[in-house]
Amino acid sequence: MREFPPEVRAAARLYADPIMRLQNVVGVGVAYRQVEGAVTDEPAVRVYVTRKLPRDAVPVEHRVPVQLETEAGEVRTDVVEVGEPQFLFIDDATYRPIEGGCQIGTAGGYGTAGAVMYDRRDQTVVLLTNNHVLTTANPGELPANTMVTQPGAGKGIGHSKRIVPMFLAPLGADFTHYATVDAGIVAVDSNVPVEFNVVEVGRHPFVVLPPYPGLQVVHRGWRTQLREGTVEDVDVSMIYKMPNGERRRIGGPEHSVFSIRAPEDHVTSMKGDSGSLVVDAEGAAARGLVFAASELSGGLTWACELGTIMSLLELDTLCTGSLNALIRRSAFRRLADRWALAQHLDAAGGSRNSFVDELIGTVSRFRDQHLPPEPDGSVGLAIGGALQRLAPDLAFAISSDEDAAGHLDRAFGEWLVQPTVFDMLEYRFSDDVGVHVSAALDRMREICPGTSELSLLEQMFKLMAGRSVREVLVQPLPEDVLRDPETVPGRDEQSS
Repeated sequence: MREFPPEVRAAARLYADPIMRLQNVVGVGVAYRQVEGAVTDEPAVRVYVTRKLPRDAVPVEHRVPVQLETEAGEVRTDVVEVGEPQFLFIDDATYRPIEGGCQIGTAGGYGTAGAVMYDRRDQTVVLLTNNHVLTTANPGELPANTMVTQPGAGKGIGHSKRIVPMFLAPLGADFTHYATVDAGIVAVDSNVPVEFNVVEVGRHPFVVLPPYPGLQVVHRGWRTQLREGTVEDVDVSMIYKMPNGERRRIGGPEHSVFSIRAPEDHVTSMKGDSGSLVVDAEGAAARGLVFAASELSGGLTWACELGTIMSLLELDTLCTGSLNALIRRSAFRRLADRWALAQHLDAAGGSRNSFVDELIGTVSRFRDQHLPPEPDGSVGLAIGGALQRLAPDLAFAISSDEDAAGHLDRAFGEWLVQPTVFDMLEYRFSDDVGVHVSAALDRMREICPGTSELSLLEQMFKLMAGRSVREVLVQPLPEDVLRDPETVPGRDEQSS
């Protein structure tokens, strides 16, 4: 992985505003300089123009500087012609259950539902897409009609829930609105099935990482299906043209936008792909959300970084979100008649609940302190390591199968709603905890065939019957477990 020098990234941030006031300029970013179509090893501040003209044909006051002065020295610029980048709007596919990569229709038009995620505020399932897919004339707020359909001309499946708003541009700017990212979420109706998957890509997002130049990625929108490309530049600020001619600026100082270059003679995106999730070509991590492309740039697509989007919209991936949803479910089933919950818990969802937030924080602290993923021969650390490795499969089972979630709730629900870490340690499990754990893991074996380490968890949780959590966690692993490489990966009789 080649990192850009910090002085080049700093120069792009420092000069982005004055350069973008120049005639014909629509964007500024950081990339490796191109000479006659070939990429060099020289990092530069990339300047995107609608049309590249001979230097003497551009008025002096609107010429892009060849060099930019910084405290660390001079930084070269690289001017690239991209035409007028445009938002991507059209899509008309049909999917049940709903998953990433399928079409959605809104008051603002059509777009792609990039991914299924969890809303951190209320632990409910949402679809991730672009702000411009969900809004109409005013991208600063949701329109009066928030219905979302799938497919575009089909039945309603939910409603627009929240966006990262775009703000009015300052006086004198040559764009109308601006924002760090182009993103929003859709609340899914409870009777509509969803699957934490992206069509043709697989189960994403689980791991979220920032992009870097040279990274091979794929994304799936309805219009172009599965497309591949290479991350080219980062730290981008761009002005994009709407169908009505309005210009909006996306990007900023928070490393929020990057570009993807298609293979030669290919395009990465077309109208209809807005909202597509960008994932590593080898499937390791999710990186961003497609929102615009340029037909004149030789296959260049732009995307917003997923980590920034998740922070601004308060989203969780399946692994974290499914556990938090189980905690909320456990709280509502057991504590709905208590005064604190009656005062604070919104049973229908849609708003942050301080009571549930406290429970989630308690479970998180317990996990960090007593279930770390590094095995050392104790039951507690063996469970922590197994849960870490099983997280995607376990989360998928909880979110997609009511039977598995119900058995886990019966086994651990009362424990998950203990008010403090101390109470969680002192909690004594019922004698039938192993029965419900075995039933849940049997469902996991059906839902996620080939899942490893389920035998280890089954044996460990059976040890909890009638005992306190504190007693169980400090026990050494039983000898028969240590001798069984199927339950403890990487161990055999000699290593035990």
